[in-house]
Amino acid sequence: MAANIPTFKLTNELTVITGACGGLSHSIIHSLLAYDAPLAFFDINLQSLAKTKEDMVSFCIKELNLKSENIPRMEIYSCDISNPVEVESAFEKVYKDFETYPLHLVNTAGYCENFPAEEYPSSNAQRLIQVNLLGSLFIAQSFAKPLIKNNIKGGSIVMI
Repeated sequence: MAANIPTFKLTNELTVITGACGGLSHSIIHSLLAYDAPLAFFDINLQSLAKTKEDMVSFCIKELNLKSENIPRMEIYSCDISNPVEVESAFEKVYKDFETYPLHLVNTAGYCENFPAEEYPSSNAQRLIQVNLLGSLFIAQSFAKPLIKNNIKGGSIVMI
């Protein structure tokens, strides 16, 4: 992949990936790793995050032919995006660990349940809205605040 655009690099452009344990996010992570992006993985399940990181290290070695010392930095953070306090705390940990603010955010966190719309249980609707709508807002706010406050240019938010 990186051979297609050899001059394009994301080195030192920290990216946060929410919903990092989901299938869609894995494809996005593969692309970001191919362009040397350091990554902060957010998901609610710490064990799944550890497995995702392990899988991505393996991808870098087997598919990108990187030596372990050349693999982009990856860190994991357990975070329920529907909880604004947890989101803010996760971003503070990222800043502390990487000593920089993330420049890019890819929000793939969210979930759905397979019910016909007319039969969707009202008891489930609140959680769906809390995660998919409000969680996206909380993530975007916590990501953008320090960039705006510190007049950092070039940031990007991708909401999926």
